[in-house]
Amino acid sequence: YEGRVFSLSQQDQENFSLRFFPAEGNESVKSAFERLTTINPSVRQSFQEEVGGREAIVYRRAPGQTPSDYIYFIGNGYVFESAFDEFSAQILATFKFID
Repeated sequence: YEGRVFSLSQQDQENFSLRFFPAEGNESVKSAFERLTTINPSVRQSFQEEVGGREAIVYRRAPGQTPSDYIYFIGNGYVFESAFDEFSAQILATFKFID
């Protein structure tokens, strides 16, 4: 489960990282999640969210794990993954993707 990582950090402030992986064909976010994590997406709580004008799915991890939510979305032939917390949501809301 490897991918490239884009990260932003500043001393004494929260960090943001976005991992991305090549998408396989026309796969869905759910199938990409399963492929990348080997976790059946139907066993996790999930909900849809809009990120940078694209539909994304947030998967909730087991209670007590930090971070508790991860967001997945597909754009430009890549699957993107990021922790989904308030700080990440603010950054992701500013993203624009070019088709």
